[in-house]
Amino acid sequence: MRIRTTTELAKLVHIEKSLLVPGESADSFFEEWAACLFVARHRQFLLFTEALTLFSIVAPADKLTDSMSLTKLFVNSVSKAMLDLVEGGGPDEVRIEGIEFTKTKNDGLRRAQIDMAYHASAKIEEGKNSFEINRIPIKSIGYRFPVDRFITEVGLKLKATGELWSFVPEML
Repeated sequence: MRIRTTTELAKLVHIEKSLLVPGESADSFFEEWAACLFVARHRQFLLFTEALTLFSIVAPADKLTDSMSLTKLFVNSVSKAMLDLVEGGGPDEVRIEGIEFTKTKNDGLRRAQIDMAYHASAKIEEGKNSFEINRIPIKSIGYRFPVDRFITEVGLKLKATGELWSFVPEML
């Protein structure tokens, strides 16, 4: 699994440029995420965006100190979002191993994430749930909602494996 970080985020969590793995874009669901920082209500937040579906998760960045705290925040945020989306719940504990941190590319994912960060900031400023950013149609995915695209991909993985959590790479 690969998390593409912005330079600003890499500096915050003390990941040296030399440690960022150059990586090609992943073409499969859940294998590549982008992470960036944004500010709303005088606080820093992280935006995690899944590359294929553009499904995004917002999390407070208050306690980020190193790459391990970033990894932990990512796992907790994704786990909570998936539990909220999936009926019947999931495992009590989720572990993740083998995350590679890579440089961002100036591509459609990064442009979409900048838009998502803007909308998330506006939702937070308005006191609304930032999850609503996943209900904004996005041109690059055919004017579909990211949450619908994410649920479709989860459904395809469920059909293929028969179990929701088995498709999450190197988890459990």
